[in-house]
Amino acid sequence: MVRFAKTASTIVPTKWKMGLVTWLVIFPLILILTSLANKYLTFLHPNLRMLFVSLILVSFMTYFIMPRLQKVLAFWIFKM
Repeated sequence: MVRFAKTASTIVPTKWKMGLVTWLVIFPLILILTSLANKYLTFLHPNLRMLFVSLILVSFMTYFIMPRLQKVLAFWIFKM
């Protein structure tokens, strides 16, 4: 039997708001990172460049951008 600790209920943001915020951040980042990679990493195969771009993009989104953006936009994201 699995037992779960009783916790206070948390407010979960709506999926469409999180999707919109994520897209609004990812789109310009993809443009910027791809253009930088195409300019400075020309010695790499295009698939390796995109691997590098996706690694940087996911890392930035997960650890730096989205946590801060959720705090800044909390008034709207968590509003029902």
